[in-house]
Amino acid sequence: MAKDTNRANFDDIRVCGLAVAISEAPRREIAEMDWLIEDINTKGAATTTAEAEARPVSEYDYTAGLECPTD
Repeated sequence: MAKDTNRANFDDIRVCGLAVAISEAPRREIAEMDWLIEDINTKGAATTTAEAEARPVSEYDYTAGLECPTD
C-alpha cells in the first residue's frame, strides 16, 4: 500500500501523514542497513559498546514525494 502513495489522493491529513511515514521508514532503514553492511565489510564488526559508539550509523532523510493537504 505504501508503494502507491504517489498515486493516491489523500484528503484526510491523518491518512496522508501515516502514508508518508509508512513510505519513508523502510527507505531509511534500508539505507542504514546498507551503510552498516559497508561499514562492517570495511572495518569489521563492532563487537563492543565502545566500538559501536565510535562508529554511529549515518542518518538518512527520505521523503515519500507526497504532499499532504494543509489547513
